[in-house]
Amino acid sequence: MSQRNAIEGNEGVYQGKMVFVKPAIDRNSFYTEIQRGGIIRGTERVEPTKARPRVATNVSEIEKVLPWIYGQEPREIGVSVEKGGVFGEKLHELHLICNLIAHDNTGVNVAHGLPTANEAVIKKVQKITDGLYLTRQMGHKQIEEVLTIAWQRCVQETAVEPGTLPMFGNLGFMNPKTKEGYQHSSDLFEVGVKFIESWARLIVAEGDNGFNPANQSVSEVLVVINTSLLQLRGRLDTVTRIAKPGKKVMIELSDLKTGTGEARTELEREIKKRQAQMMLFMAERFGARFLLGNKWLEHTGSAFVINAATETWRGTGRCRFSYLRFDQKTGEFQKEVIEMTNDDRLEFATWLGWYGEKLREYKQRVTRGFQI
Repeated sequence: MSQRNAIEGNEGVYQGKMVFVKPAIDRNSFYTEIQRGGIIRGTERVEPTKARPRVATNVSEIEKVLPWIYGQEPREIGVSVEKGGVFGEKLHELHLICNLIAHDNTGVNVAHGLPTANEAVIKKVQKITDGLYLTRQMGHKQIEEVLTIAWQRCVQETAVEPGTLPMFGNLGFMNPKTKEGYQHSSDLFEVGVKFIESWARLIVAEGDNGFNPANQSVSEVLVVINTSLLQLRGRLDTVTRIAKPGKKVMIELSDLKTGTGEARTELEREIKKRQAQMMLFMAERFGARFLLGNKWLEHTGSAFVINAATETWRGTGRCRFSYLRFDQKTGEFQKEVIEMTNDDRLEFATWLGWYGEKLREYKQRVTRGFQI
């Protein structure tokens, strides 16, 4: 029996074994039940306990865990990847600053655009963006001039010590002198200039959706989603709430990618697929929970927490998620929309339960700890 037919026949597949759900349950409810309980065995839901607490994880960890599950080695990190990682970290900062300036969240208003940032970060960004603004009458060349000033300030503010401005990534251990060299290289500044040129064209082309202070737009939003098996922790690069008179509120969520996005093996394709699905899962629940209707985000200085046991996937049709890919060589952007069909969601729900069990085993054997 196929998974789809099994579900429609009031049965489901979990880890290759048949499980049964309530006779009256529909496919949407089946998805929700799996997300609420993590695992369904008969009609019994498996809940977290002190002996089996939730396992904390993030999207990036999939790159380590899936190779371990399948007995393969993660892709080796070389010098070129290190350099690209440092550049990517700084370009995330630039993207954040561009978005703040475009939506008039500069100077003393920075906190409106960084709802989960701490005070140290807010002060740094205030200094970088102070006195800078855009108008809807500006062409892309004028926008470039304003953003280039911000980029110059951003590079000058760079410090080797972690946690000063970069709140957006974790490159792990890297020789501080090596990292400092990358951060102050002329190559980095030129890549940033390319980024600004392309970003300015993009925002002008998107019109009201991309550049309208009336739309609330926030950046680097920390999100925590609790399922019964997992605690998913993530950071949403850009979230824009689009409200037009007489129309339902729409939520645009995007995640900046500055790498090649190349998947050379079947395992790498699987990793990228699951990372995209997990990002979409988090983005939709965040948008539905905190931004639909008349809701606006206030600065909290801490993560937004969502309990998947009380949230359904209502409103997800009004939440659009995409990767915004920036090619550091060509200086061009490409938008990749991430979508899932209902069948994709059911399959992902089953996979998430399987992954949660494997992740628990990985942390017990490899990292020796997983409690939150």
